[in-house]
Amino acid sequence: MTNIALEYGATIDKYIGDAVMLFFGDPKSRGERDDARSCVEMSLKMQDRMVILREKWKKQGFYNPFQIRIGLNTGYCNVGNFGSTQRLTYTIIGGEVNVAARLEAAGEADGILMSYETYAHVQDIIEVEEKPSVKMKGINREIKVFSVLSRKKKKNFFNAKTNLVKEKKYKNIHSKDEIENIKRVILTIKKDLKDIKKKISNK
Repeated sequence: MTNIALEYGATIDKYIGDAVMLFFGDPKSRGERDDARSCVEMSLKMQDRMVILREKWKKQGFYNPFQIRIGLNTGYCNVGNFGSTQRLTYTIIGGEVNVAARLEAAGEADGILMSYETYAHVQDIIEVEEKPSVKMKGINREIKVFSVLSRKKKKNFFNAKTNLVKEKKYKNIHSKDEIENIKRVILTIKKDLKDIKKKISNK
């Protein structure tokens, strides 16, 4: 999980028992939107990795292998060195940190829960299920909660283009009466052309 976190640019805040606390945006940031997207991609990669690890552990004799749940939130926090002259810790604090922690605690095993503030930046890349909104102690707003179902499948632009062409062809098809009228017009034009050709030949 540490390797995946570093791969996506996360800052490792601390390890808490069997949990790890990560954040984006400091000391480096690519902007709120890209940081949120990297965070979600990282989370999906972690859950994908757990599938592989569980198979490995089952083969090693662990019938109920380890599972993880993830909570994500986006918001303003305080980041820096906190503590005293005896001990300083570079960390992140604030209400938005608490929201992420509570979403993680409320999630199901193998699941990812996120707030709307994060979902707003990634709605084009994931499928979600909206959960009931929740009130959290110390947070002055209702938290809209979304559970990640899967990555969105990329659109097949070739098929989309083909369907568009077919649609245009279908729109150009006329009724039977219109087709008969067109045939009569074509026959009349052919007859007129023959007459003109004949007159030219006679001259």
